[in-house]
This record gives sequence, structure tokens and C-alpha cells, in this order.
Amino acid sequence: MASQEYVKLAQSLPPRLLRFFARYPPPAASLANRAPSSSVSTSLNTSSSDPNASQEENTVSDSPPTPYPNPFQSHKHHASGKWHDPVYSLRRQADLVKMANAHGVEELLPYTVKGTEERIAKRQEHGLRVKGTGVGQKVKGKQWERTMKGRLEKRRQAMLEMPKMVQQWKQVGFAFVLICCGIQGLMIPTAGPRTGVEEMAKMIASPTKFIVHYATD
Repeated sequence: MASQEYVKLAQSLPPRLLRFFARYPPPAASLANRAPSSSVSTSLNTSSSDPNASQEENTVSDSPPTPYPNPFQSHKHHASGKWHDPVYSLRRQADLVKMANAHGVEELLPYTVKGTEERIAKRQEHGLRVKGTGVGQKVKGKQWERTMKGRLEKRRQAMLEMPKMVQQWKQVGFAFVLICCGIQGLMIPTAGPRTGVEEMAKMIASPTKFIVHYATD
């Protein structure tokens, strides 16, 4: 039954992926072609109390080495010592990954930087293509953008303290304005009914010109 499922899966794959897997068979296919060893079965059946069981399971879980170098990465020739370029370019790697992901066989491909997991990890680490969107980074932005948070917080605090300020103004009246302007004292003449009002209007317009002290007898 399993072989029939594999045949159906192979028939559903596009010819480009079939040619790739025929040239570079995945490790799972190479394991299926080999004869099962007794050490694998014993390591899977051993209990967790055996101290050597974890080591055997780790060796089994690791993917076996492939008889061919990774076609998606550059490799060093064992005889000449020269480096060989990848067989597939990054664009062709991305195309193969997209097709394999669409058919659910991406895990059978060799390691590539164009893989889905690698792309997600890279985006989480470095962020988008915009500078400063990665983890622990900060976008520079304009000056008004950098100071917006502080200004909004200052405005919010001012709105919260507004009832208290209104209550203070109601209690102290116009003397609060004189204190804020740094005026020490004020002598308003009382000759006419409109003289005091006119003096107040002049002081509000330019308070520094009308700084006077209390008259002393």
C-alpha cells in the first residue's frame, strides 16, 4: 500500500521535480532502498531507562549522509580542493521550493537558503526590507515621528491635569497670572471706575512694562 501511495505521489508531481528527485534522491528514498538493520529496531524498542537509548535514538533520527554533495550549495572537491559553484542558482532553487511546497514534499529537498523555514527565520531576525524593522531594531524616521510619542504623552498628562488647573484658576483668580509672569506687586490707581480695567488690559498686553511695587507710605 505504501508503494502505491508513493507511485501516486510521484505521478502527481510536475516533471521538473521528478527529474530533480531522480538525479538527487532524498535521504528517505535512499533509506527505503537499504535493508533495515537490527540496531534501528532495537534502539526504537528500548525503554527510556536505558542510558544508551537516547544516544541511539539521536543517531537514528539524524538524516544519513547523501552520496552526492548538496546541489544548492557550493562544495569543495575532495581531490582537487577547488570550490565548485552550486548546480542550481538561487532563482531555480526558489522555483523548486515553491513547486515542492505546493505539492507537500518540500522536506524532501536538500537544505537551501530559499526554504520556507529559512526565509521565515531570516525575516524574524532581520525584519522586512525596510531598515530598522528587525528584532531589537528601530526605524529612524523623521524628527516629528521620533518625538511624537513624547509629545502625545505630554499632551495626555496636560489633559489629565486640566481640571486641577481650572480649579486653581478659580481659587486664585488674576493674581495667578501675575505670579506666573514674575510680577512682585501691583499698584492700581483707583481715581476712576475704568482706570483699573484699563491698567489690567495694558498689563495683559505687555506685563513686563508694568512691574511696580506696592506703594509705601
